[in-house]
Amino acid sequence: MTLRARGLSVAVPGRVLVDGLDLAVAPGTVLSVEGPSGSGKTSLLRVFALLDPPAAGAVETEAGPVDDVPAFRRRHVYVPQRPVVCPGSVEDNLRRAFGFGRSPDAYEADRARTEWRGLGLEHDLAVDAEHLSQGERQRLALVRALLLRPAALFLDEPTSALDEDAVVRVETRLRAFVDAGGAVVLVSHDPGQRERLATARLEVGA
Repeated sequence: MTLRARGLSVAVPGRVLVDGLDLAVAPGTVLSVEGPSGSGKTSLLRVFALLDPPAAGAVETEAGPVDDVPAFRRRHVYVPQRPVVCPGSVEDNLRRAFGFGRSPDAYEADRARTEWRGLGLEHDLAVDAEHLSQGERQRLALVRALLLRPAALFLDEPTSALDEDAVVRVETRLRAFVDAGGAVVLVSHDPGQRERLATARLEVGA
């Protein structure tokens, strides 16, 4: 499903960061949002994900304006650079995504283990999530998002705390997601990563 911005503006008190943006993000696309620090990249991701309201304009799907925000968020998932983990095990954290308007029975334990191992994580899912490193938390958040079978992922520096091998694994999984018809809106400080993944680019703060 195509995601659209129509006349979208993003602002913080006293400053407009993005003004009157019109674009479409189609399935199979990786849109790299680029610009200097403080230019509004993360703020734009959060508005795209309907976590924060735009200053003007709207985020829409191909069906038109979004009238069910919780349902939209379950299909268009924001993954922050520093994910918060909840008390409990890794699996408790993965299951948590299915407690907001979805049946807990939708959680796929076998698929969770496959996604977890595929990103190079060796911990058992019973391990306490609060003991994970920052890089492991980033991958936990990505696995949790993927388990929801989203249409789009909004990724804010998804590999900033990862070593080279883990970066390769994450990028490989993201390519598979996109090849299967998913869309990604990506903020990354790594120009090599942007070059490897991006199919389109958006400059902000220029």
